[in-house]
Amino acid sequence: MANQLIYLARHGETAANAENRVQGFEEPLSALGKRQAETLAVRCAHLEFDALIASDMVRTRETADSISKKTSHKIILEPLFREITRPAMFEGMSRDSVEYQTFLADEVKHMDDPNWSYFEGELFTAVSSRALNALTYLENRPEERLLVVSHGLFIRYLAATVLTEKNLTTDIWHHLSQ
Repeated sequence: MANQLIYLARHGETAANAENRVQGFEEPLSALGKRQAETLAVRCAHLEFDALIASDMVRTRETADSISKKTSHKIILEPLFREITRPAMFEGMSRDSVEYQTFLADEVKHMDDPNWSYFEGELFTAVSSRALNALTYLENRPEERLLVVSHGLFIRYLAATVLTEKNLTTDIWHHLSQ
């Protein structure tokens, strides 16, 4: 659809967010995150939107569920809007740990190499491609106004993809990330 209005919302806080730990697929909302989801739901009840789309990860499903209860919109779960996949070996680990920081440094060093991999982790090429696919998915939907519940880093990838008119490069990503 040519003229769509797309609202992007990040899920509520998780314990891993609060404790600066690497999150996994099943990380639920914390007590604060549930309150944040309720606050977001109240705000969304005042928005006009035609479809509620959410990542299928637990924290986004819980956030979208709060919105659904306030707005009566059914949730459309879409894996394209998941957060970036990090290697499972880091799940629950402090983001400040030497092991995780070494991984991040290696990831940046190899960002332009589509053949480099680190176990099952998702790299720039895969994430930027998924962001492009997610935008195409939204553009192909018949609704004019969409609310998407996703994740902080993936929302940044979506925004960067739009801002670069679907030509996001590693150089631009580095510039936008500073």
